[in-house]
Formats: sequence, C-alpha cells, structure tokens
Amino acid sequence: MEWWRARPLPHKITIIALALIVVILVLPSEGPTVADTTSTTVPVKSTSTLGADPAARFYAGIDSGEPCSVLYEYRNALDPKDSRIPQMNEALRAIGCFTSSSERTDQ
Repeated sequence: MEWWRARPLPHKITIIALALIVVILVLPSEGPTVADTTSTTVPVKSTSTLGADPAARFYAGIDSGEPCSVLYEYRNALDPKDSRIPQMNEALRAIGCFTSSSERTDQ
C-alpha cells in the first residue's frame, strides 16, 4: 500500500479510471448484442391461451394462415413418437405443405 500513498493525485485518478474501464468492458451487457439485432428470423407469434403445447400452436397456425415452415417447426417440437404426428402430417398435406419450404395451397 506504500506505493499507492507515494503516487500523486493525478496518477491515482488515472489508475482508478483505467480500472473502471476494464471492469465495464469485462462485465456482460444485458442489452441486445450485434448478433441479436441483425437476426433475420421472424419471431413466432405467441398466444397466451395456447401455452407451450406445440400441437395447439400447430392447429392455431393452420387456422391463422401460418406458412409451412412455421407449421413444421411446431410439429417438429413434439417428440417424434408422439401419437399426434400422423394427424398433423395429414393436416399439412391437406393444405399443400409437403415440405417445410412448400407454399400453402389453401389460401
């Protein structure tokens, strides 16, 4: 601590300022990062009454005109062995969604 007392005040201020800059740069930011602000993904519409059930979101998405890619995301969020998958596949085919890049034919 003796080395600190021997320093003149301007040097102490410089050391403290540099230490604060290092701390600010090292601490994680809570705001969006560059990667967050340049994302090209479209946020999924959330409906509070549907909760987290992908099957409910799937059928609501069919009714609201969601594109095939979003409907496939909902279907793929289920366990592959889920008994609802075959019915969902039939519903997808019925609206022209044969792949996730297909265009709906029912609109």
